[in-house]
Amino acid sequence: MKQADPTPRVSCVTTRVDSIIRSQIPLINVCIFDSNPLNCDLLSRAVEGSQYSLRVIDCADNSASFQHSLLGQAHVAIISSRLKDGPLAGFALLKQVSKTHASLRCVMLLERDGRDVVVEAFRLGAVGVCERNQPSEMLCKCIYCVHTGQVWINNQQLHYLLEAVSSNTPVRLTDLRGN
Repeated sequence: MKQADPTPRVSCVTTRVDSIIRSQIPLINVCIFDSNPLNCDLLSRAVEGSQYSLRVIDCADNSASFQHSLLGQAHVAIISSRLKDGPLAGFALLKQVSKTHASLRCVMLLERDGRDVVVEAFRLGAVGVCERNQPSEMLCKCIYCVHTGQVWINNQQLHYLLEAVSSNTPVRLTDLRGN
């Protein structure tokens, strides 16, 4: 009895069709600000290796690099809450980037999913937040979605925002040491 060929022919065609379609989709330019060069490199590789036609055009590990970055050519900026400058330096950078590049879609990469950091990220101009404990493909989908005009937020984070909006209590952001 002759055995069937185990190689799936349809997926090869699908893969070719997918790559043709992806090649016709304009690239989404991304700038990354993360805490160190290794994280920048790993994140860049993950982003560019995704299925979403993403291209990293610049990567930096501190807020001083903001002045020399290619943000003017970017569609989306990924800003880690922790930069080389300090554990919450990404928030100051987000505020600065949001003011100087109003059309740029910013995503805050968070160390933890706490009420104060989520609310502060959106207050400073983020249109999406993503936690570091998520798979890299989730971040790539986040980049794609915010580029298309969507807001990237999970249900718990949305509750944080709704609570902040409905209360008159100002948010006070502190680092892990309470500063």
